[in-house]
Amino acid sequence: MSAGPETLDPGLRQTRAGASPKEATMPDLKTPLRRSRSDRMIAGVVGGLAKYLGIDPTLARVLYVAGSVVSVAFPGILVYVVLWVIVPKEE
Repeated sequence: MSAGPETLDPGLRQTRAGASPKEATMPDLKTPLRRSRSDRMIAGVVGGLAKYLGIDPTLARVLYVAGSVVSVAFPGILVYVVLWVIVPKEE
């Protein structure tokens, strides 16, 4: 049995324009990726990625470290060093 719009959470119903009232904001991908000067632990790579994606820097660091550990750490370290070299600093 399918749920009609009247049985759904009112905050999740689509409006006539097609946008949800609780719609998550998407990152502005038109801004260039930059290493963070203010939110950095080593080189600001993950802080810059967090700012670019619009997420909390601490959450981004935890996810990055967890992903690196799951992939046996080497690819995570290699990717970090490559991004450190190719991503410019924030102005």
